[in-house]
Amino acid sequence: MVPAKFRAWHTGQKEMFTGLYLDFNGRVGMWNHEETEIEFGEYPYLVVMQHSGVNDIYEGDIIQSENTHVREFRRVVGFRHGQFGYEPPREPGAWYPLAGRGATSKWVVIGNIYENPELLAEVK
Repeated sequence: MVPAKFRAWHTGQKEMFTGLYLDFNGRVGMWNHEETEIEFGEYPYLVVMQHSGVNDIYEGDIIQSENTHVREFRRVVGFRHGQFGYEPPREPGAWYPLAGRGATSKWVVIGNIYENPELLAEVK
């Protein structure tokens, strides 16, 4: 089993943090460089995203099929129905998985919804 990886967007500093840990209560652990322990706590200013297990793709990433540069093929990664995937713009309610049974394409990350929101404005 692959260990879960997380990252978080700091809503105040507008910066992405990696190397985070979660405890069983969903609290975020941040490494204190002066200590040898991880401090767990509630951090309401962090938006935590989990790694999808596919390449280097996380929740909130904006992906595009590696076979095209057409803007209409950009998608936002989310987690629904127990799997990472995306909802196509013209099929509300549909859900396509990133990997495994039903996966249809290979994807590259071109940005994320926090650092590159302008990429979403270009998608129809």
